[in-house]
Amino acid sequence: FNDNVNISNSTSLASISDSDQITIMGWIYLNINPTDWMGIINRGHEFGILTEGDSRGLSMSVPINGVRQKIDSNTSNSEMVGKWTHTAFTYNGLTGDAKMYFNGKLNVSTILAVGNIDTNMTTHLYIGDNDGIGNGVESHSWNGSIDEVAIFNRTLNASEIQKIYQYGAGIYKKNHTFSTL
Repeated sequence: FNDNVNISNSTSLASISDSDQITIMGWIYLNINPTDWMGIINRGHEFGILTEGDSRGLSMSVPINGVRQKIDSNTSNSEMVGKWTHTAFTYNGLTGDAKMYFNGKLNVSTILAVGNIDTNMTTHLYIGDNDGIGNGVESHSWNGSIDEVAIFNRTLNASEIQKIYQYGAGIYKKNHTFSTL
């Protein structure tokens, strides 16, 4: 708890900026049902995956044409407490199609604005916090574990997400924690 990864700007992350497609995924383990938002994978205030607190579940935000666009999951945080959950978010800026997957299955699909993802290239990418704002504050730093984060500069399809989930499911479904590996 209170640990995070700060990834400074790099050429490999530059492909996120002004791209019209993205997939963000990873395995998350939530220790508690949060009462406030907690950052999972974030770059600036407008871009990232976070818990919304209480029963509201996960959300993903992307800035499109200067306006924050958001997709909310149909799964409450309490359903993810105490177990590993594979999460994936896709956005296709050509169509506005945004999808969120849990454990390889489509959770929610919606249409957001069409356009490129606007990311501030001066901000770092944080895993386990929200742009460093949490600074160890319990309510904003991730309280759990995060593993195998992957960011693609294209929209993975449902079959690809399912295969990635299945590849790791045997390991994570045993509910191992890092202290027991």
